[in-house]
Amino acid sequence: MIELGAIERDDLGRLRDWRNDLLKTGVLRQRHPICMADQDRWFEDVVLLRREHIMLTVVNVNISLDNDDPERSVIGIVGLTYIDWVRRHAEASIYVASGHRNNGSGHTALTLLLDYGFKNLGLHRITAEIYAYNEPSRRLFEQVGFKHEGVLRDHQFWQGRWHDSHLFGILDSEWIKP
Repeated sequence: MIELGAIERDDLGRLRDWRNDLLKTGVLRQRHPICMADQDRWFEDVVLLRREHIMLTVVNVNISLDNDDPERSVIGIVGLTYIDWVRRHAEASIYVASGHRNNGSGHTALTLLLDYGFKNLGLHRITAEIYAYNEPSRRLFEQVGFKHEGVLRDHQFWQGRWHDSHLFGILDSEWIKP
């Protein structure tokens, strides 16, 4: 079972490692490797203050018949970023660790994030920017109901060449939780 949870200080080392690994794939806006001090500043500025970013862990909960206390493991992170509280829109982001992909975890986590954004936060619009070479993300966002809204041509420089960014969006009126 997948749940969203709060990011704890104990999660920061794993998040830093994921961010540094993702840096090699070109799917982040981050341009340089980060150290633990950078990750701590991010935690203080983004996670604790929650002004224009809400970041949450993706938690895999294994319930055992032999144990009343379920085993919980952090397998990813999701977020609503660049929140504009006046216009009621935000940008969605998601990362699920490689050993937990292609089994519905990402779909469930993104669905929970959208439900939270629309129903709990009262957002009207949630967007995503996906680089052209990130086909798995594109499929995931389309599966949960995002619509392709446009292209930023030659917007991302990666591995010695320019790539397009695809813009996706979903409105609260289009959100129907499956």
